[in-house]
Amino acid sequence: MVIYMISITEIVNVLRKGSIACLSGILCLFCSTSNAEPKMKLEELVQKLEDANPWTVERVESVLGAKLALIDSNDVFTVHTSGQFLFEEGLIVEEVHLRLTVATNGMIRLIVSLSDEASCFTLDRIKRTYPDTKMSPYGFPRGHSLNEKTYFWTKRPWGHIAFGFKERRRDCLSGITFIPTGEE
Repeated sequence: MVIYMISITEIVNVLRKGSIACLSGILCLFCSTSNAEPKMKLEELVQKLEDANPWTVERVESVLGAKLALIDSNDVFTVHTSGQFLFEEGLIVEEVHLRLTVATNGMIRLIVSLSDEASCFTLDRIKRTYPDTKMSPYGFPRGHSLNEKTYFWTKRPWGHIAFGFKERRRDCLSGITFIPTGEE
């Protein structure tokens, strides 16, 4: 069983925007469960998400074994998100965040936020799977918060995968972002 956790802040933000459709999507997550229990290692999760390209809500849900709820939309993009769930090895996915353009239903970003509290996946581990990983020219802390990230990325045929490490725990992976070419 997969249990979803949505923050009160997210619900308040949706209520402020007055979107009943978005609120019902979020509330749906509270009563949603999945019989599929994801049992993947970090590298398998990244590979399966990469293989699901081009990303759609349905394809990402299929990989995760979890539902994504529409939490925001406008004329330019829609935002879909998941709740928290656990993978093998103590890997806690705090949230999966998928942004799609409205016009083409093309992906702008797919972000997998990880808890760096329960387990620690190091840059060395990432480099064993992606040896060409190097520091991103765009993603580095600017000294404003311990939650700012340093990003290391690897080039893929469709764009980049960026691996983020927060300042407060520099040696532990805290997020993975799939960035299509042209969206860097």
